[in-house]
Amino acid sequence: MSGLTDTEIERYARQLILPEIGDDGQDALRKTRLCIIGAGGLGVPAALLAAAAGFGQLTIIDDDIIDATNLNRQFIYQPDQIGMAKSEALAGFAAAQNPHITVTSYPHYCDEARAGELAATHDIIIDASDNIETRQRLNKACLRSHTPLIFVGAIRFEGQLMVIAPHLSDKGESACFSCVFPSGPDAAQAPNCATVGIAGPITTIMGGKAVLEAMKCAIGSPALLLDHLLLFDGLHYDATLIRTKKQAECPACSKIPF
Repeated sequence: MSGLTDTEIERYARQLILPEIGDDGQDALRKTRLCIIGAGGLGVPAALLAAAAGFGQLTIIDDDIIDATNLNRQFIYQPDQIGMAKSEALAGFAAAQNPHITVTSYPHYCDEARAGELAATHDIIIDASDNIETRQRLNKACLRSHTPLIFVGAIRFEGQLMVIAPHLSDKGESACFSCVFPSGPDAAQAPNCATVGIAGPITTIMGGKAVLEAMKCAIGSPALLLDHLLLFDGLHYDATLIRTKKQAECPACSKIPF
């Protein structure tokens, strides 16, 4: 028995009838502690979809505040919320959406110590941040804690998605974030949406894909997107799966046993 209440059974009815989820899968979602780093274009749809899906404990962390340039894609924020902490606004919206879950917000920067703490106290992390330093930091922390990390990115009309969980892959040979995106002198100069732009719907599409992978991870689906990088081209509506490979000299994962 899953222990779902009658109200929860009614709420999640369309998920429960999926043979891949069912009562046990929904119960697994309810027991999963999911952390979303970033409450921006990617984090907003990810948090709302995760709340709707029934992840029992949802943590949202972001030290940014709402400004006018966010409103074209971070669609829950309103003009009268400009200046408000994103993490708090998003957490409030997600909590109101689903009273069966617990939502916590932290309006803080994800430094090395906090990344380690979050990785150690959550079952899955979605990295919806917007800078390479945070991504590398989360990658290392999740590798050490054996916590599945879902990297999601978006820029222009393009999106990227990768599940980083070497401990779930055969023989631990799965690539980590640093294997695919090595940190170098030019890493911090990579294009961002403030300099090259972004189409709002791309963030919603990619945020949804990230939550789908988090759901599959929580229920133990064999279809989890491991060992691949997904590249999505929204302008030409094309998707490419690139096989990833662990780098023998990777500074992040080469010396961690899996």
